[in-house]
Amino acid sequence: MNKWTARSVAFATALFLMGGAAAGFSFTVRQLKLYLVKLPIEAEAKLSVLPRETASWKQFGQDQRMEEAMVQELGTENYISRNYIQKSPAPKSPPVSIDVHLAYYTGMVDTVPHIPDRCLVAAGWSIAGDTQIMKFGFDPDALNWQVEPVPEERGTIYTARFDMNSDRAGSRIRLPRDVDQMALRVNPYIYPGNKQKLFAGYMFLANGGHTASTEGVRQLAFSLTDDYAYYMKVQFSSMSVPDEQAFVHACSNLLAELLPDIMRCAPDWVSVLRGEYPEGNPRKAARAAAAPSPKPKPRN
Repeated sequence: MNKWTARSVAFATALFLMGGAAAGFSFTVRQLKLYLVKLPIEAEAKLSVLPRETASWKQFGQDQRMEEAMVQELGTENYISRNYIQKSPAPKSPPVSIDVHLAYYTGMVDTVPHIPDRCLVAAGWSIAGDTQIMKFGFDPDALNWQVEPVPEERGTIYTARFDMNSDRAGSRIRLPRDVDQMALRVNPYIYPGNKQKLFAGYMFLANGGHTASTEGVRQLAFSLTDDYAYYMKVQFSSMSVPDEQAFVHACSNLLAELLPDIMRCAPDWVSVLRGEYPEGNPRKAARAAAAPSPKPKPRN
């Protein structure tokens, strides 16, 4: 065998092995029902539907709209930036005001977008304390949340009633799995020449769950077993609270009242898992194919 024949054989062998590996990989992906390419998915409503007033809070000022260049940098046009202020503050205390920023992303998004510990620092702020992951401390019983048995989900699913100021007041909606464990990533900040601290925190809703880290977003939204991918950044900031505990307490109160309407702006993940939403969900056909055929009726 001359050297050219030997090289041809080696090349053909390499191609064969690569082809076999590719075929094996494709077979494994099909057998395990893995989804390497994520489909975009939208929700019932855009974030602009959030109520301007809840039982305990009301909007202060106008929604902040970004210039086109900033919207392109943000990476989505489905966002809202709004300030809420307490309607009934504690006696002899000024009302707490909270800036709320939410942004929705879907499909194959490679990186998690702007978060306070990057953007505020880039804008000249300095982190003035340790990062803390702090639970919201929701009380499901006090909030009248009800457990819904959902075998498709890995955690506990609660439903919540819409606030009286919502256009869906009185009806209920599913919340993210294990919502009673939801937490906020919190940092204090200071600006040169300003002694007053700014407290900022964020978390994410993604593929029916929640997380307080950017790494958690990738694990949730880009799970290999999900056809679709979405995530929503939920961010709060305030300069009218004395410390992190007061900040999270105020955010908890506001979020509990906004959360049902926020979930209108995210896909109902239980319906997604069941193949009921959106139109063309591949799980619908898969469930139908897996369903047992009806038994024939006995003849008389």
